Amino acid sequence: MRSRSKTLLTRYTQLINSIFNRESLKFVKSTDVLIYDKSSVRRLAPIINIDNALVFDTSLKKLNIWVLLSSLRYGKPNLQNYLFGYLKIVKPKFVLTFIDNSIPFYFINSKFPDITTIVIQNGRRDNFGRIPNSGFVDILSASHKLGKPQVKHYCMFGTAEINLFRKYISATFHSVGSIQNNLTITQNVKTHPLAAKPVVSFVSSHPNLSSSRELTALSDEVCMYLGNRPITYNGYYGIERLVAAEYAKICHRLNYQFQIIGKRSQSTPQEEQFFENALVKTGFNFFTSENDDSSYVRLLSSDVVLAVDSTLAYEMFGRGKRCVFITARGEAIGDSTIDFCKFASPLEIPESGKFWTNIFDVTKFEGLLKFALNSSGDEWDKHSLNIRTQLMEFDPDNHKIKKLFAELGLR
Repeated sequence: MRSRSKTLLTRYTQLINSIFNRESLKFVKSTDVLIYDKSSVRRLAPIINIDNALVFDTSLKKLNIWVLLSSLRYGKPNLQNYLFGYLKIVKPKFVLTFIDNSIPFYFINSKFPDITTIVIQNGRRDNFGRIPNSGFVDILSASHKLGKPQVKHYCMFGTAEINLFRKYISATFHSVGSIQNNLTITQNVKTHPLAAKPVVSFVSSHPNLSSSRELTALSDEVCMYLGNRPITYNGYYGIERLVAAEYAKICHRLNYQFQIIGKRSQSTPQEEQFFENALVKTGFNFFTSENDDSSYVRLLSSDVVLAVDSTLAYEMFGRGKRCVFITARGEAIGDSTIDFCKFASPLEIPESGKFWTNIFDVTKFEGLLKFALNSSGDEWDKHSLNIRTQLMEFDPDNHKIKKLFAELGLR
């Protein structure tokens, strides 16, 4: 009880401090371009001029008293209404975001129909949520008092997900690929091994645990939900360790070079430990994510990219990179029927193919790897081209989205 009271007191103190300070009393200026969430800034900087843009902080750590007062006309204090209050004052012509799974963004046009809202897809979408019944598709498909979710323009990876999300969101959809992948111009896509030892790179999807060094991806703590069903860290992420361990053994026996491309920086040392403990008898290199480009460069110089369901691996796949997908996360969770855990979801394709399987069957692993490594260019395209072009478009230097922005008057 004392601990709960202390937590509430801390929250009230933070709220008071966020309101009653010099910054909170400043008037917010108007702008033509508003960027929704500060994490979107670095991704937009290479494709539009953001010098005069304002940034809406979705964390609400620093509240503005004038925005707060403006928001009260829309209802009780929450992120949605604070956003409305902010827009009322700032009066932007354009609002852009890479946080494409943030629901409040999809109701901006319900109150401000003249604003040009632009969503840019940042990752492949599933239906897991941090609290019960909070999956992205679940929320989109629910009944909302503000009407059907809508934006003016939704820039997505490919036509496969466009065909899925047009059921839930009113928008003009554009297939543009991944903005970050398109910016990485280096196209060292090997079709056959150029080194004495073929390089096989496993792409990790490890969670960000920088805030708690004691927590690991093998924990039995709940990290997400599928509907009402709780899923532990180990239940969700454990499959990646199993897949990496099996392929490390295969590569060791075949004299291939095996490496793991980490998702996190050195601030999450648990990621390397997560794999190291399972791969103790086989040699491998582990690389942290140093910056936005480092993982792309390492994967492009690999012979085969291996993953469970990493967005980064699908980006490589879209470029024509040889990839192997062991998309067995649904099976590991205990429900192999989960569509969005399967390879190439939302496309409907067989459970297994020349370079993928939705089943954790180690007897197939070596054959999948050898096909990806040794098949001719024509044979690889025969089995992958139709799938990859629907999942992940590749548009070097982002010509498509730049053209769209220019047509909208956004430069």
